Amino acid sequence: DWLKRRSFALCVPLARKGDLIGAIGLAKKRNLKAFSPREKAFLAQVSAAATIAFSNSLLLERVREYDRLKTEFLSDIAHELRGPLSGISSIAQSLLLNNGDGLPEEHKRLIENVGVTASELKDLVEHLLDLSKIERGVMTYDIRPVDVAAVIRLAVDLSRESAWQKGLDLVLDIEDNLPLVYADKARIRQCVSNFLSNAIKYTDRGRIRISCKRQEDGVRVDVQDSGPCVSPEDRNSLFERYQRGRTAGSVEGSGLGLALTKEIIEAHGGKTGVESEI
Repeated sequence: DWLKRRSFALCVPLARKGDLIGAIGLAKKRNLKAFSPREKAFLAQVSAAATIAFSNSLLLERVREYDRLKTEFLSDIAHELRGPLSGISSIAQSLLLNNGDGLPEEHKRLIENVGVTASELKDLVEHLLDLSKIERGVMTYDIRPVDVAAVIRLAVDLSRESAWQKGLDLVLDIEDNLPLVYADKARIRQCVSNFLSNAIKYTDRGRIRISCKRQEDGVRVDVQDSGPCVSPEDRNSLFERYQRGRTAGSVEGSGLGLALTKEIIEAHGGKTGVESEI
């Protein structure tokens, strides 16, 4: 009906899988001559290219809508899970503190496993919530002068128990008189903790070295471990969401920690990278 109400001299439909998604219409030529076969062929080529471009645009809009719905769904689920997981972890700790001496070793071990699993799931939920905030553009940062050395020491202290359980040594190398940097203290500690957690998870023996040195535009933090190397193929995708290297093997993980760390560091104007020796 729309085409019938227009007086086009030449009209080429834009069709996708039999459905009309648009049209290209031309009025009469100034010299009133008919369109030549060459001009019609050219218009057909333009029509084909326009159909592909328009179809891709529609597909992109649909993908963005699905991605938005996915983000909202994950955010809602994460919010619903956060409370129960915190409760499970607290109950497990309370049972061990109040009744630990009177419980059989097997029961104590099972309760400890429940607490550890609940804490790991809670961390995953927090990662999902943070990523959803970043995707929706509502992530906020409390920027103020930060003593990076103190932040790193705190993150290392919080990770010592996990390293000790695997027989790993944590070596700290912090340069003296580091400058203050403007950053969100809690988020920077979260990033360092994510790097340490990742290093501990994939290192079975040896040591993990954390260094912090002055640079012209701020400070540089390195976390080095003696775990398996990262292949050149995996280095490009190491900081992408849900991506895990080929050396991950049976080690459990969500593939979100490093992706979130990259987002936070880049939001502070920094950058992340990986170096590995084979």
